[in-house]
Amino acid sequence: MLSASLVLVYLVTILITYALCKISDEADKSLEEMRLRNIYSEMENKE
Repeated sequence: MLSASLVLVYLVTILITYALCKISDEADKSLEEMRLRNIYSEMENKE
């Protein structure tokens, strides 16, 4: 019985880690988009 609960904890840990990686991936993408927009608008302002 103990090994079954250990496997369950292991799977939950993997799922949480995967979810956190997905969330941080999305955050990185939106941060990159914001940075590119800022650079683009700065270039437009200089012209």
